[in-house]
Amino acid sequence: MGNELLLLIVLALVLTVVAVWLIMAVRADHDRRRDMKGTLIESYPDKGVKVTVDWQGYEVKVLRLPQATLAEMQSLDDEFKPRRLLLNVVVARVDDADRLVTKFDPPLQLEIAYSQEDLDIALKHELKHPQLGFWDGCKWVLFREEKHRLQHVAAEKPTEQIVGYAIVTLSEWADPCIGAGPP
Repeated sequence: MGNELLLLIVLALVLTVVAVWLIMAVRADHDRRRDMKGTLIESYPDKGVKVTVDWQGYEVKVLRLPQATLAEMQSLDDEFKPRRLLLNVVVARVDDADRLVTKFDPPLQLEIAYSQEDLDIALKHELKHPQLGFWDGCKWVLFREEKHRLQHVAAEKPTEQIVGYAIVTLSEWADPCIGAGPP
């Protein structure tokens, strides 16, 4: 009788462990599916850029692309002259990697960090903040408050490397390089 009771206790423990494991597996799978319909955040700390894409009705990925040099991206029609290139990214569908996403509903958000040096150079040019913009294939275009919902936010804990952020909200984005200025 003692061995039978011990066997029942062991069997009950095994069934409890299996049940708990199944519950955790189902919850993890549910959470994974919920995250797939959530927000994608890709950070590029080496460039101080964070790309945020909310659910677009399908899963997306952000891809970093090679970029030309500043010398190759100059025009007489430039709205500003960047002193450095930041990043070139595109957004593609996960279910069709050959298909770029260029229209966003809800909008895509770029968060671009700037340093004390960036701010000092802007102030020397009588600007309140560093200039940020993108290469449209023909010229440099400034991010603007009206068109791109440009906002400047001070860093919560400023360092020499990051004193603030420019936040841009875009309904359309192809694959332009992002630059920071003035020179």
